[in-house]
Parts: sequence; structure tokens; C-alpha cells
Amino acid sequence: MNRARTWRLRGFTLVELLVVISILCLLLAMLSPTLSRAKRYTRKVVCQGQFHQIGVAFTHFAGEHEGLLPGTYSWVGPAEWQKSWMGKEVWYTVNYYGTICSYVGGPAVAKRLYRCPDLAQGVWNTGVGSNGRFDYSMFLSMAGARMTSVPAMARYQDPGTKEWREAATPVVVEEDPTFYLNYVNIEPGHSNVDRMGNWHVGNSCNYLARDISGHSLYPSALGPNSHEWQVLAPSGATVTLQHVSKGFGEWNTR
Repeated sequence: MNRARTWRLRGFTLVELLVVISILCLLLAMLSPTLSRAKRYTRKVVCQGQFHQIGVAFTHFAGEHEGLLPGTYSWVGPAEWQKSWMGKEVWYTVNYYGTICSYVGGPAVAKRLYRCPDLAQGVWNTGVGSNGRFDYSMFLSMAGARMTSVPAMARYQDPGTKEWREAATPVVVEEDPTFYLNYVNIEPGHSNVDRMGNWHVGNSCNYLARDISGHSLYPSALGPNSHEWQVLAPSGATVTLQHVSKGFGEWNTR
């Protein structure tokens, strides 16, 4: 006669349960910085992709307008197509849509595209965080520039170490909220002491380069300003990216 076996299941004791919970908490604590960094890196890559989309729009614009880049801020020409690349879709001080608005897919797309996913919105005109409307600015010296006359490579002087470093020539950059994305002179033009923003992982700066791709800089301190960039002008002279006159197409005569 077979005797049925009786199995007795033993539950966790309180001590064992607390040990398991402690181990899980420890693992989560160890993984948290890694997960946070991975999320920030993802946002950085998304931002670079947005720059590429803007670059594609610039290329299509140039293809239909004499090979020229669009205008920006007050560096505009008399024709409608020579106005600022960014307009009332996000920049409310003008009464027209930006000249590349239709190339990026319209105002609704532009509102998303011109905001970096890695910069939290701040309070307007405080120098902290995004101004909530746009985070990207175009070099004034590049307004109306002939794309083929802008060299692929430039160099910048690191604001911290003062060393010169080679990099792809910037056209549109993320601007530091204090200098002056969200402080005093809030507009989509980049010049003078405006600095590139470095809020991404590794204190890096994203930007749109001449090759229409999103690139990154890794300065040791703050991002460089327009005086700290040097590039070969159409005349063959080495110049900074600071503008020298107020007008659409100034680059083409430098």
C-alpha cells in the first residue's frame, strides 16, 4: 500500500523578506545613476537628431534660394524669403512665420523641434533653464551665407583651458540660458558674448554643423562664444564667427 507524501510549504520569515527587500533596494541604488545617465544620453541623441532635421530644412531652403542659408534675428534682407529662419511660431516679437517653418513641417512641428528635450523650462528672463519657446540660435555671421562658402571645419578656443581644438563649423547652436537664451536679449541670433549651452551629459554642447549633422563639443568649462571660434572666410582670411556688420549675406564678402 503506497503512502501519500505530504509536502509542507514553508513561507518566508520576516527576516528573510527584509533581506530580499534590502538586496533589491541596494541593486536599484546601484543601477539608478546608470539609468539616469542612459536617459540623459538618450535625450542628447534626440537633440542631435533635431539639429539634423533643421539642417535638412536649411539644405532644402538653400536649394530653392540661390544656395543661401536663411536669415536670423535682425540679420535679414528685403525679400520675404530673406527673413529670419525662426518666426512667430515660437518667437513672438515678429509677425511672420520663420522661413524654414514649412520645410520642417509647419508651426506645430517647429514648436517641438526648436526645444531641446534635455533642458527643463525655467522662469522667463531669469537666466536659468529654457525660455520655454526655443533653445537654438543661429550665428548672425551665417545669416544669408552661401552654403558652399562655409568651410567644413573650424577651431575654437576652450574657455577653460584656452587650448585650441578643431571641430566641425557651427551654424546653429544651443545657447547658454545665462548668455543669453533666457536672459535680457532673448532672440534666435547668436553673436558677441552669447555662449553655447553645455547642459548635456558630460557637460557637452550640441549644435548643427555645416555638414547638416548634429555634433557635440566637450569644453572643459563654459561653451565658447563667437569670438572664440576661428574659421577660413571666403576671402581666404582667418576670421572669428563674430559678425562684422548688420546685414543678410555679410559672410559672402568677408
